Order: sequence, then C-alpha cells, then structure tokens
Amino acid sequence: MGPVNLVAIEEHEEMTQRFNFLTQQEQDLLKAKDDLHKAIQKINRTTRELSPRRSRRSGRISPNITGSLRRRFGRAGAAG
Repeated sequence: MGPVNLVAIEEHEEMTQRFNFLTQQEQDLLKAKDDLHKAIQKINRTTRELSPRRSRRSGRISPNITGSLRRRFGRAGAAG
C-alpha cells in the first residue's frame, strides 16, 4: 500500500479554507464590478438627460464666461 501522509487531513483543511476565501473574494470582486457598471450606466443616463438642458444654457453662460476671461486675462486669454 505505501506510506501514508499523516498531514494530508490538515493540508486538505487548509486548502479548503483557502479555496473558500478565494471564492468569496471572487464573488466580492464580481459584485463590485457589477456595481461599478451600474454606476457608469446611471452617470451616462443622467448625462444624456441633462445634455439638452446644458446645450440650451450654454448660449447664456458662454458670453458670461468669455466676458469674465477677458476682464481677467485680456482678449488673448478669452480666445485661447
């Protein structure tokens, strides 16, 4: 029959614990990835919803920003 590994039971228990730990880590990472994906989708959706409002406002805001830049930096600062 051959020699018997007396520490095999302990090694098996350690390997089982390690496997369980790594499996839990994998599940946590997959959940985090899914949560990030959902957050990105929400940001993209919100950005698309706000985009038409922003473009309507940009006509009003732009002269204000341009005027402010001209006052602070002179004509060259506002142009580029």
